[in-house]
Amino acid sequence: MTEDNTDGLILIGEKTWRSQSFETNYTIIELVKKFKNNPNKVVGAICDAAYFLATNGLLNDCKHTVNIFAEIKDNENYTNSENFVKAESVIDGKIVTARGDSPVHFVKNVMKALGDIPEKNINFFFNMYTIGFEKKAFEKYSNE
Repeated sequence: MTEDNTDGLILIGEKTWRSQSFETNYTIIELVKKFKNNPNKVVGAICDAAYFLATNGLLNDCKHTVNIFAEIKDNENYTNSENFVKAESVIDGKIVTARGDSPVHFVKNVMKALGDIPEKNINFFFNMYTIGFEKKAFEKYSNE
């Protein structure tokens, strides 16, 4: 995979983000930097992947969230506490972060960040998983 043929880089959560080898961390950090430096590419991180980005200084230039702010606030590589947002998911330009308990909010913001998905479709997806497909979402969007 190269950043040339990919619209976004999505890092999923898991505790393994805290125990990878130096080589693996370095490779991922460099890849994230390439995507972040391209204004047309999305970088998304949920759960401990957001922790990984924060503790490697990769969220020091944008609004963001993580599972537990106390885990990152004193990290020597993290210098952006003023832009921490206590929310399910945060989108700042092409950077999307989310808590691990908020996958639907995360996907909604990733779709927004991609920029080529109609708002109606994004809202339908979100409502289908938050208010239910059979009743509310279907009724709301079948008449448009």
